[in-house]
Amino acid sequence: MPQNYPRMSSSPITSMGIFYSEQSLKCELYFDDPCGKQSFEYKETRKRNDFLKNFVEDLEEIINNQKSLVDSLKIKYNGLEENYNTETLNPVINQIFKCLESRNERLQVKRLSIDAVDMSQAMTVVKLLDPSVLKKVEFCFENRDEIIDMEDALALVKWNEGKRMKLVFKLHTMRPEYLESVKKFLLHLPTFTEIFVYYKQCVNENACLGTIMDIPMQHETPGSKEKFFQFRLSHSLLLSDNYHVYFLSDIHPSAYIKIGCRRKRSWLYGKHETSEDRNLLCQKAQAQILNDFDVNFRYQNTCLEELKFIFSYIDTLRKEENLKQEDFERLNQLTIQFLGKLKDILSRRSQLLKVKKLDILCCTDDNLMQILPYLDPNCLKTIKLIDPRAEYERLGNRVNYPQSMLKPFVLDEICQLEQWKSATELKIRSQPVSTSIQKMNITHFSKVYMQVETISSEDVLYLKDVSDGYGNFYSFYNFSIFYYRPLSKDSLFPSKTRRLTTKLLLE
Repeated sequence: MPQNYPRMSSSPITSMGIFYSEQSLKCELYFDDPCGKQSFEYKETRKRNDFLKNFVEDLEEIINNQKSLVDSLKIKYNGLEENYNTETLNPVINQIFKCLESRNERLQVKRLSIDAVDMSQAMTVVKLLDPSVLKKVEFCFENRDEIIDMEDALALVKWNEGKRMKLVFKLHTMRPEYLESVKKFLLHLPTFTEIFVYYKQCVNENACLGTIMDIPMQHETPGSKEKFFQFRLSHSLLLSDNYHVYFLSDIHPSAYIKIGCRRKRSWLYGKHETSEDRNLLCQKAQAQILNDFDVNFRYQNTCLEELKFIFSYIDTLRKEENLKQEDFERLNQLTIQFLGKLKDILSRRSQLLKVKKLDILCCTDDNLMQILPYLDPNCLKTIKLIDPRAEYERLGNRVNYPQSMLKPFVLDEICQLEQWKSATELKIRSQPVSTSIQKMNITHFSKVYMQVETISSEDVLYLKDVSDGYGNFYSFYNFSIFYYRPLSKDSLFPSKTRRLTTKLLLE
């Protein structure tokens, strides 16, 4: 046994790192005990030219003695990118891989990160592991700008015996043909849960984006420290998705996607950006959100459960002292700017976006008109709107919205849209709506909540005449009217509702 071989811990190995370069080999071992970490390293010198042989002997013994699950196994190139030489490193990598071949049973590894000469060689290692426990495999080729045959990794589909895993590619240069290859991986929903493609540089960003299919995706824009494409695969695709964007901060907005009851993902935009120019940070964060929205929904043809936007900027406002109207006006301009660009994206779609529920918080009627006309009226069922003051009241009155900036929703134009006429539920929390009840086109809704400036006996009679037995709920500015499906042909309203109506008529 070589002298620098460490005394092994009595605890099983939890993680293992094997790092190689042209002139050195190193192994790091992590244990679930107070020892924590042990390592040994061999370097090539004039006196020792058999450093590879000695290293492999020690490594082979360690791997053969490992009986329990290894949480993480890394086999990585540890030298300089400019020194990477395939011919020199190929025999080194092959010797390391043979250590896994020497086991009687497949090594159980939960997460694998491997740096190999090519994809075929990397897959040779993967197939030496136990497919029943591998949850993530990471192929690393970021050290050299060479063409990689990504499709060799499709062998995972047959090999993994129906277990789902996360797949990661780390590349030096992103090319459109790589994303064309990724499309083939996206067809295998039973195998992959997520696919990440990281890259240092891109041949043609627009060409790469043009290859994307109708699959939920996040794309970190150029200029960020970490560039990647992320694809999330689900059996339900977007059939039960909720897509939310929160502008709680002007420089760090967030997005949230939920699938069904349990699976969800969220992102914080602009987290890697640093600048003293606050406006620049705002612009970059908005650009990232809009880019991701465009890529995710450019060809989307299934129906989202909910599309939600919150424009409160509450985290930003709470940090400010002595808030002035100019502060609110600046943030309002950010909202207007974002929605204007979102409108451009929605208008470029070949078909209207399918959404069941539209929820916009801290908005105005002008904001709504940037989105509502571009939704499919055949899908839209619920419209929920909250104006700035109501939203800040909902948050505990932590921000006093300037009285001079408050204005009621004007529904005259909105209520003529087919999207409005087709929806079945409406909720507006705002300043009292100025549009006349008889001009609102609300009698088709099965449920309505709003506040109005005035209501007359003619309005009540109008609602009574057009109700036609629907089960509706209306809550107005200074009183509530409840009317339900009639109990009999002669009674349109229950007695309680009739008394409220009579009271109004008497006044």
